[in-house]
Amino acid sequence: MFYSKMEGIRPRRVAMGLSIGEAADRLGVTRQAWSNWERGVAIPFSGILPDLARVLKCSIEELYEEAKPSQSALPTAPPEGEPGAEGK
Repeated sequence: MFYSKMEGIRPRRVAMGLSIGEAADRLGVTRQAWSNWERGVAIPFSGILPDLARVLKCSIEELYEEAKPSQSALPTAPPEGEPGAEGK
């Protein structure tokens, strides 16, 4: 059975530079449980959501949203007519 994925978990964990095991340890759950949440195979018990949000430094609502990449992480192309814009 697949549940609705909590889209915000994986991007936030990765942005913090945490492995699944490190994040799971901080929360006090198994690596497998955390992995299952990220893959949508299981969902966390509602009582753990405040601690999960604390570990990921976000709100509970943000756990259900896909994290938006920061502007600095987005690739940029030089404006038209500037050096390096040829062939793009």
